[in-house]
Amino acid sequence: MARKFFSKLKCRECGRTYPAQALHVCEFDFGPLEADYDYEAIGSVLTRKLIESRSDSMWRYRELLPIEGDPTVGKQVGFTPLVKADRLAKAIGVKACYVKNDTVNHPTLSFKDRVVAVALSRARELIQGGGVCLDGKFSKLGGSECGQCGPRKLGADSGGLGAKQSAEQYCLRNECGGN
Repeated sequence: MARKFFSKLKCRECGRTYPAQALHVCEFDFGPLEADYDYEAIGSVLTRKLIESRSDSMWRYRELLPIEGDPTVGKQVGFTPLVKADRLAKAIGVKACYVKNDTVNHPTLSFKDRVVAVALSRARELIQGGGVCLDGKFSKLGGSECGQCGPRKLGADSGGLGAKQSAEQYCLRNECGGN
């Protein structure tokens, strides 16, 4: 299991701190809460050599992501290529310009796969044996990950289908099986 490199949430607006629980907004000014990392501890263990030794996914940087343990879903997410964009560089007046190609991200070919993988991994840590509900654009992403995720319930709302039907549909489409 990975070491815990954040132990609290911090309001981006006022700096108040909260426990690392399922919270998202400051109760004083409604500012967003972000993971407050112990960068000194991270710096003592995270080296270029360690990062390069890990699999080609976003999880090679897991000490910099807001989870306490090892990732539980989306293990193939990230590590998408940079594409050199010479004409764009010339147009904006810089020597070199690279564009991140997230159209090859897995499982849904979207940059949002990263967000959902981290969110579901964290949800599993916080909601032991509970449920996770995603809606809107994230329902398809969550459904695609649900076979790996393992919560007993994954609710998703997509296109008017019921939550259970939608999650099962996406699981079956991706041959994950319904959890």
